Amino acid sequence: MSDDHQHAPRVLSLLSAATEIVCRLGCAHLLVGRSHGCDDPPLATSLPVATAPRVDPNATSAELDAQVRVQAASGGPIYQIDNALVISSKPTVIITQEQCRICAVTPEDLNQVCDKLPPLTKLITIMPVSLEDVLGDVLTISNALGVPDRGTRLVAHIRQQLSNLQLSALDVLGDLPMPKVAHVEWLAPLMGSGYWITECIQFAGGEMVHGYAGGHSQILEKTELLSNADYIIMSPCGFSIERSYEELKNIKILESKEWQDFLAVVGGMVAIADGNKYSNPRAFLAQQKWLQKSCIQS
Repeated sequence: MSDDHQHAPRVLSLLSAATEIVCRLGCAHLLVGRSHGCDDPPLATSLPVATAPRVDPNATSAELDAQVRVQAASGGPIYQIDNALVISSKPTVIITQEQCRICAVTPEDLNQVCDKLPPLTKLITIMPVSLEDVLGDVLTISNALGVPDRGTRLVAHIRQQLSNLQLSALDVLGDLPMPKVAHVEWLAPLMGSGYWITECIQFAGGEMVHGYAGGHSQILEKTELLSNADYIIMSPCGFSIERSYEELKNIKILESKEWQDFLAVVGGMVAIADGNKYSNPRAFLAQQKWLQKSCIQS
């Protein structure tokens, strides 16, 4: 066995976005475990699962919101960690996040198990607020895995892809004003988006309503706040397209006369996006193509 192989990092990824980054860096073979939410790329699903939610993941968005609020108010963690599995996996690098304690495991959740790990175990914590932060996280992870050059190349590729999308959007829009886009990331309560999602909308040629770059997601008190958007993108966090559609039917938004009179609805400019995969470069491309096609048809 080579010395490089003996000292190769053993990576436990507790964040789905981090798992995808590890794989895109060509380091999938370094993964020794994952969170319950890490299902992309599909090969990651063969890894041992180190976490589980303490709420019912199959509940409706309103029920999930209530369960999470109760759990958060009690001061307890949202996720359960299989400490025995983490220890037996012998990770030398653990990747987690501190952006949202509802979305994934945080460093605080790992305190108990980390005390039983070797002192040289690296805990990589990412907390992206902007798109630039997301790209910075790619570099942070690549450095931790010992492949900094791959991280640099991947970031350059993503930047080029975003630049191409932006130029394409400008070409399509021409002198037309930027269309107003509402991105909905939760359904009950209804919530807009912020952080890097706003920048994604801008790269695709749109102007975000009910959200700004680097800002927290906003609760929308009334559905009618979506009425002035030229486009509406429904992408509830963690929900598949099919689940989002069923949820929309259950809460009866689609049946209301108010909804049917919205500008985007009348114009057929409403889309449901996969809430598990929305904020990655492939989603930027999908959104761009949709906006381009819509602008051309208009």
